[in-house]
Amino acid sequence: MCNVRKRTPKLLIVACLLAVFAAGTVQAADDALLKMLPEDCLFCVRINDMDASLSKLDAYMTGLSPMPMGMLIKGQLGQMVGDPMLTGINTSGNFAVLGLSEDTIGVLVPMTNFDDFVQNNPNCTKGEDGTAVLSNQAIGQSFVLASVSDGKYAVVVPQMEQAKIAALKTALTSDGSLGKRISAEQAKEAVTAPAWAYIDVAKLYNQYGDLLLDELASAEETLATAAHTEEMGQMADMAQFGIKFYGGLFKAFAGDADSVTVALTPDAGALTLDLSLKAKDGSRIAKMLVAEPGAENDFKLAGYLNNDNAVNALMKMSGPSLEKFYDLLFEVMDSTETNGMKSLDKMKALTRKSMAAMGDEAAISFTYAGEKPPFRFTEVFTVKDMDVMQEMMTESMGLVSDLYAEIGIPMELKFQPETSTYKNATISTMLIGPTKTNTPEDPFAKAMEEIYGGSLTYLMANTDDTCFLAMGEDVENTLKELIDRDASAGATGEVKAAFDLLQDSGFNEFVCSVNIIKLISGWGEMFGSISELHGDAGMPLPLEMFADIKVPTQSSLAIGSKASDGQLTTRIVLPKQHMMEVMTVGMQIQQKVMQQMMQEGAGVPEHPQP
Repeated sequence: MCNVRKRTPKLLIVACLLAVFAAGTVQAADDALLKMLPEDCLFCVRINDMDASLSKLDAYMTGLSPMPMGMLIKGQLGQMVGDPMLTGINTSGNFAVLGLSEDTIGVLVPMTNFDDFVQNNPNCTKGEDGTAVLSNQAIGQSFVLASVSDGKYAVVVPQMEQAKIAALKTALTSDGSLGKRISAEQAKEAVTAPAWAYIDVAKLYNQYGDLLLDELASAEETLATAAHTEEMGQMADMAQFGIKFYGGLFKAFAGDADSVTVALTPDAGALTLDLSLKAKDGSRIAKMLVAEPGAENDFKLAGYLNNDNAVNALMKMSGPSLEKFYDLLFEVMDSTETNGMKSLDKMKALTRKSMAAMGDEAAISFTYAGEKPPFRFTEVFTVKDMDVMQEMMTESMGLVSDLYAEIGIPMELKFQPETSTYKNATISTMLIGPTKTNTPEDPFAKAMEEIYGGSLTYLMANTDDTCFLAMGEDVENTLKELIDRDASAGATGEVKAAFDLLQDSGFNEFVCSVNIIKLISGWGEMFGSISELHGDAGMPLPLEMFADIKVPTQSSLAIGSKASDGQLTTRIVLPKQHMMEVMTVGMQIQQKVMQQMMQEGAGVPEHPQP
């Protein structure tokens, strides 16, 4: 794949840039290109109405880029064809990049008339086989063009790839259409979204799945050898299980995936990205991705979210789908151990019990910090049967410790029920810490002490129908403040602004706000506290410098998801305001890097010339 990337000419690069940044609007009935795209292609990228797309892009980039992106992209395209006016190219048409395989890739360019373009462009020479060669000495590139769809399109490849053009033409005129392969929702998106991409995940898995699994097996063998050394024993055991486990998850999820589509739409205020995963019909994953009846955007726990944290999320919980997910998870865990896992059946039964007792909504708030532990976390979820939930928590703690022991993780859980009360809530304590060993200076226990302050402490409070969880440096006061809060107030500030971007969009089973600036600042604080213990280890760019970033931020990235008919779709909305805030952070980081380089004498002049 690296060789393919090295051979990719400028025309392909510009087409891919269009796919990443372009936006526009076309009519849903204009599906001629979708009908022409072959059903068995590995991937394709479609850009609808380039002129309108670039206009929309420029509206978003105003204030972010010193030069209109539309002018830049069309200028690059004009340079390639040797005509800045792009004569003969239908710039209000739909462009596409098509890959039949990783090394058979072509670009579809809409034409006013193929023969007129070849005849009127002085850089074109018509061949005997009906193709044409476009040789542009100014850029040192040559391309081969062939007419398709009665001259309305040209399929273009680098001249060195001329032998591939016959396969591309055959595929583009075959009976099988991509529109028949994808779902009705994906097909509608393909012809209405400004920029749209498709990847055949099933084909990729068939081609490269075994190769990746072989690499994981090789790493597992290396770790098995390391597990016999005193220094790496426990850590190698954990890593070995992790490789087996994630390899099993990869087989289960990637093996059931059919395709992925991506759609990009900017406007003057925000950039919207829609990602859709379609599972194979009848697969286990498809049966998990079903619409939750009554999953409306009527969250009642939004008032428990914290604007000071980097990540805030609300989730509707589907008991049947979660049960199928955990069943698959337990199967993968069991398959990692040749003798099976003795405590797994009991844990599976308890999990199903908890699914029946749990409510239908959860609120999560999280951020990194320069503390012990190096993060703050809260979760609030509704409960249908609190007695059953309490019973399940008490019974499961010992089983979780047994599971950890079976898979080689030197940790144990301790649950202390009803350690205190606060107002109308009963508070319990859960401790997660390293298993005691006779090994002096045990590396795992030492790492837990240095990073987390020893054991992780969860406090859990229960009312009649709500469960509160908290973790962090001042966990007791955090939990009490959570209980005191009036949830009916709903989301506020930047979190509310992010959720409003998803209002009435249908992406209402999971909604999340992510403040990138607070994430970066939190990383800096976290790595700063760790580097005090371990030193920067010669890092050229110590991450702790991010902790000093001071940028007022009043916006966030918004994420929403929905599942239905074997398909999971996620919408990501990046407001222009947040993009501008992030760019301000980038400039601050750049200044810090320059200052550090000057202080360390890394080749930057003390008094740089203007």
